Amino acid sequence: HMPRRVIIDTDPGVDDALALILALQSPELYIDAITTVSGNVDVELATQNTLTVLGLFPPERRPPVARGANRPLVRVLDTAAHVHGDDGLGGVSRMLTAAGQPCYPAVGAPQLMQDAVVCILDLIRHAPGELTLVALGPLTNLALAWRRDAHTFHQLAEVVIMGGAV
Repeated sequence: HMPRRVIIDTDPGVDDALALILALQSPELYIDAITTVSGNVDVELATQNTLTVLGLFPPERRPPVARGANRPLVRVLDTAAHVHGDDGLGGVSRMLTAAGQPCYPAVGAPQLMQDAVVCILDLIRHAPGELTLVALGPLTNLALAWRRDAHTFHQLAEVVIMGGAV
């Protein structure tokens, strides 16, 4: 069967890094793009961490990456360094080889776009009814995409959310 086409919206974090690794390895998924958002870490670090995870894969397996919202819509950004480490990945950015090089360098994506909302809406427009949006972090990019163009946003096949807290 055909793999499911997905956009992964993420704020890696150790948990999201593992989810990305599993998704990139899965024959059941085709990842059209990865979009980043502030949450566990700020969006710059989330983007850097996404590129670090992509560095585990050969270039042909790396989807485009788009940077998204740098803060929540209403409240102040509250990151989770106490859970995920100051680099968001449990300190792997400080791990060096014997030669002093990073063990896990960040790599370039085929495309690094500045606007996750534009990326999400453009992908939906090119494949209406075919894409699943998998949201692993705060839903800020989804809210902004919906605000900008609700008609297009509603043409997603589905939205899958890892979320919920009491």
